[in-house]
Amino acid sequence: MPNRINWLFNISSIYLGIPYLLFFWGWLRWWLAFPIIGLFVYVMVIFIQFVNQRLKEFPQYSAGEKQNFWRDIGICLLISLGISSLSGAGGVGPQHSDYLKHNAVFKHLIESSWPVWLETNRGNFPLVYYTAWYLPAALVGKWIGWEWGHIALFGWTFLGIFLSTAWVIVLIKRRILISLIIFFLFSAPESVGAILLKLATGDISLSQLPVIRWWNWNIRWWTGPCAWNYGFHLECLFWVPHQTLGAWISSGMMMTGYFCPSMRWREWAMVPVMLSALWSPLITLGLIPFLIAEFLEEFLKEKENTFAQHDSRFRVGNICYRISADWISRINLASLPILFLLGFYYGSRFGPLPFPEHPWAEFRFLGFSDWPMSKYLFRLICFLLIEVIIIAGLIFFLRPPTVGRERTLFIACISVLLVLPMFRYGMGNDLGMRVSMPSLFILSIFWTKILTQKLPFLRRAIFAGAVIIAATSPMLELYYHLDSILTRRRWIAIPPIEEVHSLWELNIKYQTNGKDWFFRQYIGSPETIFFQYLAPSPKEHLR
Repeated sequence: MPNRINWLFNISSIYLGIPYLLFFWGWLRWWLAFPIIGLFVYVMVIFIQFVNQRLKEFPQYSAGEKQNFWRDIGICLLISLGISSLSGAGGVGPQHSDYLKHNAVFKHLIESSWPVWLETNRGNFPLVYYTAWYLPAALVGKWIGWEWGHIALFGWTFLGIFLSTAWVIVLIKRRILISLIIFFLFSAPESVGAILLKLATGDISLSQLPVIRWWNWNIRWWTGPCAWNYGFHLECLFWVPHQTLGAWISSGMMMTGYFCPSMRWREWAMVPVMLSALWSPLITLGLIPFLIAEFLEEFLKEKENTFAQHDSRFRVGNICYRISADWISRINLASLPILFLLGFYYGSRFGPLPFPEHPWAEFRFLGFSDWPMSKYLFRLICFLLIEVIIIAGLIFFLRPPTVGRERTLFIACISVLLVLPMFRYGMGNDLGMRVSMPSLFILSIFWTKILTQKLPFLRRAIFAGAVIIAATSPMLELYYHLDSILTRRRWIAIPPIEEVHSLWELNIKYQTNGKDWFFRQYIGSPETIFFQYLAPSPKEHLR
């Protein structure tokens, strides 16, 4: 019987990696596609071999653990099936407004040749987006039709949720069922923040509190429209599965490696980073805290050794040597060209385009042009207090991270979540929403691990109360989906292909002041290195 982590690393690597093979085949010229596919397969093979070899040193299952293994698998399958059946993926369950975009991208990938070029009244432009989640199911749709493509997309999403839940139980290890429930209900107390902010700004009064219907508010943006939003897990999964699944799986892989130094994870740390890039480059940025935490851990060890030896010299050179000795491995080095190639692909979004950029989409540090600084700072402090400080404080109070690697990772994670809101990029502040996802995954693991401790009654009561209050937003999300199913009296509703608008049609429909801001989010410039020299031109592709 293989080690319980062994199969999970293997399947997760294949799951995250399959879209890359399709992307390289469809988006690169043949003379580049073949060597890149070969390099990618080489990286994945030596990575899987390396991890499997290291995992052989872990204890194997006893008879009782084998039984628990299959029990845990069954729990993960049931929970994953339930959540995926409500998510809207593949038309199973109600779809949020973001599925207008998801369905449009999916339709383009099925009906168009790869790479996809979008027709507009100003010329043709390449689709440049995070397509990993769509690609395998889109290939099925190309082969056997739109409906089968949606069935495949549901199955692909279900598998991604299952792998994510499996990483959670590997990291938590105990009380599997209740731990997964707490994980999916993880959220900051956003309803409390929304009420306090409305009281502070005079939008409501204390006398109105007993009768207000706060559950009808858009709590996702409780600090203001498109200001800050650290999405809770169900929100991310139901709105942006194309980024969420990659974030959870890659974070689970890296977090497991971080907490198992005997796996020599520095030698393969770039693989999850590389595997996340096609799922979302913002997720790739969000994985940096793992590397920062590893550096801090090595720094603190070196500092401690220096003091223990009564050596007054600060040996920065030793730290750099250790980092270079461990991280400059053939696995990490072979991953870099793939990351650079994807950098050229995403970089085409910054080339010349005949469409204006939305003012909210511009990169900013400290302050919004539509808010005075006093209002900005007040809401920023409220956001940090509700979304980060309260949760971090409760974790330190109820189950302090152990000194060493655990505490270092926790501090790095909290630091990112505290600093990130000071920056803004994207129409909906996508920088904050998506870069935060790996750190929120880490935070939710620390939060859920409180269950593994034997706490006094008072602390158990505090944790239970905090879970209930924080769960209001996820429960509202679940209520919306269940109520929508009951209202329409249909669980499965695959949108007819003729009713799905293209991205350009959606742009025309949702134009603001005659500006094509919507469309600009999904295209790149044809006048960039990637589409001039690396990708096939539209004429080279046959429909």
